[in-house]
Amino acid sequence: TDTKGKLYNKLDESLYTGDFKKGIIQGVGEMISRDGTNYKGQFMNNLYHGRGVLLDFNRLMYEGQFKEGLKCGIGEQECEDGTWIKGKWLRGVRGFDGCKYRSDRKTLICVVDRYGRDVKEKEID
Repeated sequence: TDTKGKLYNKLDESLYTGDFKKGIIQGVGEMISRDGTNYKGQFMNNLYHGRGVLLDFNRLMYEGQFKEGLKCGIGEQECEDGTWIKGKWLRGVRGFDGCKYRSDRKTLICVVDRYGRDVKEKEID
């Protein structure tokens, strides 16, 4: 049966609010952890799975695809300097070259490798 509700996990002190299916977190919801991590989006089998927005404990945002609790697929990651990297993630790690954008998420700065190093040295306007 499909239901909506809340679940508090005493082990990691997280609070989930959203859809359940047969007692399992599945569907759309929000999970807030004690360390400040906040995820809103799709879940499957108690894990982030599908499209979602993750605000980590450093207050940096990732918006994109998840698979089995990890960033996986196309996404956009906010960097500490306010820029954004758009690219493809695999098992929680950006595994391919990506594009770095200014804080507006539209103005291209450069192409970066999987480690965040500039591939092109000259800024693109």
